[in-house]
Amino acid sequence: MTIVRVLAAAVTVFGLAACEVGPMKPAASDIPAYTFTTKLDVANVAPVQGFDSATLTPAERSFADRLVSAVGAWANSRLKPVGKAGTAKVVVRNASIAEQVQGQQGRLYESVLDVRVEAVDPRSNQPVAAEARVTSRRSAPGTVTPEQREQLWAEMARDMVNDLDAKLPPQVRSKLGNLVVP
Repeated sequence: MTIVRVLAAAVTVFGLAACEVGPMKPAASDIPAYTFTTKLDVANVAPVQGFDSATLTPAERSFADRLVSAVGAWANSRLKPVGKAGTAKVVVRNASIAEQVQGQQGRLYESVLDVRVEAVDPRSNQPVAAEARVTSRRSAPGTVTPEQREQLWAEMARDMVNDLDAKLPPQVRSKLGNLVVP
């Protein structure tokens, strides 16, 4: 009977561990609906991941993937290509989260999202870029479950994309001025 209990406990532990690092799916709620767009004199807008995710843990990679996906959706809804040539790249330079375990008091999650929109100015033939960096910091109890953590991270991702939306469009209009179409 003891071996059955040990096996049952092992299955439970491994099952919970698998849940903890499972893939986090980008949720539609991460991407708010935007009605205002910025028209750019380029033929394409291309979201690009500009950082190496190989060193991230599976959970961190899943969070980064969620942010990259949300930024791609943001770019597709907010930046409209209306030109005949050129590409505006939306480069996610950093999409990271760090967890600090603070004993039994809880956990602290800190996240960074760094995005750069870059293109070539057709008038000067020089590269131009607009950048924005947003951060989020949240705490959770030490007993946070993987499901609760995923919900918290989804809220962080949504809030970060909203913060990005407040910061990046004015930068795009300012720094990519010759590419902005009224």
